[in-house]
Parts: sequence; structure tokens; C-alpha cells
Amino acid sequence: MILHLHPFSQNSRRVAALLNCAGLDWEPRLVDLTVGAHRTPAFLALNPNGQIPVLEDGELALAESMTILRHICRTHGLESWYPAQPALRAQVDQWLDWTQCRLARPTSLVFFNIVVAGPNAKPELIAEGRALLEGLTPILEAALSGREWLVGDGVTIADLAVATGLQNLEFVDARPRGPAIDAWFARVNALEGMRAALPEPFLARMAAAA
Repeated sequence: MILHLHPFSQNSRRVAALLNCAGLDWEPRLVDLTVGAHRTPAFLALNPNGQIPVLEDGELALAESMTILRHICRTHGLESWYPAQPALRAQVDQWLDWTQCRLARPTSLVFFNIVVAGPNAKPELIAEGRALLEGLTPILEAALSGREWLVGDGVTIADLAVATGLQNLEFVDARPRGPAIDAWFARVNALEGMRAALPEPFLARMAAAA
């Protein structure tokens, strides 16, 4: 398998983390967003949306990180990561959707305008993102209260999905905080496969915050 990615992309890292944690054979291909590599004809042939990650699995080129996570779990029998039991699988799917529908926008608003936008940064969008995150924090804290993982008794792709978003927020000192969130975040980031997916600046920021 080939994964087209950028390590600062939360969507890329969650897939890389799963591949690492599951011990699967894969090859990373860096897509340099700073020079527009995601807009080249070669990349657009893989994903016309011009977004990362893209997984090449044989003749299949698959985009959308949550879809890629599910595909990897289904094709490699990773039932501990994506449980077959319907109620547990539905809960995992719920968190994947929550990540994309609720968490992704404020994360992007804050991270992009602090790290990427440079002189074009818009403080009002950072403020909007932080306000949205304030509303999400008690939801996540309540969901993790009294438990180690988001779903069931072990780590799943739900944890990878949410935690990779929070990694970007940690990098800009905007991560939702609470006793349960903090303990869970440390637990997920202690996974060897997750740490291997993190770029050095993120690892340094987390070490400084610890």
C-alpha cells in the first residue's frame, strides 16, 4: 500500500497511525502542499478533489481519511480497531462522523490561521474556532469520563480520528482540556504507531507541554 500524505495533516496522520499500529506493510509518499503538489495532474488523477490523504491499494486509489480507515480495517481483518459487533461499530462510526462534522472545522480554522495563513491570517476565524471548541470540550470530556477509550474496552479508529485532530490543536495551544481528555490524549499518543506518525515539531510541542 502507498499512502500519499503530509505529516502536518491530521487526516493523513490518522491513517498512518493505523497502518503503523497494525504492523501493515506500507510506503509513505510525501505530498508537498507548500509547492502545490496536491494540484498537479498526477495527483489529481488519484483524487480530483486535490486533498490528502490518498491510499493506493493495488489498483484502488481511495480518498477521505475515514473511508480509508474503514477500508484498511475491513480488508485486513482489524476487528479490534473497527469492531464487528453492530452496536460497537455504530459507536465508532458515530465518533468518526463527529470528528468530521463537529471537530474538523474549528480545528482547521484555528490551525490554518495560526500555522499556515501567515500574513493572510484572520483573527476572527481563530476566535470562531476557539468558540466552537469550547462547546465541544464538555461533550468529549463527558464521553471519556470513567473510561480509557472512546468505544468499548480498547483503542479503536475512533480514538485515532479524534486524537489526531487534537494533536493539531495541541500544537497551537488550543486543545480541549479536562482530566479525562488529558489522560486519554496521553494514552493515545503513547501508542508507538501514533508517535511514529507525528512530525518532530509536534513531538517537541507535546514534550514541552507535558
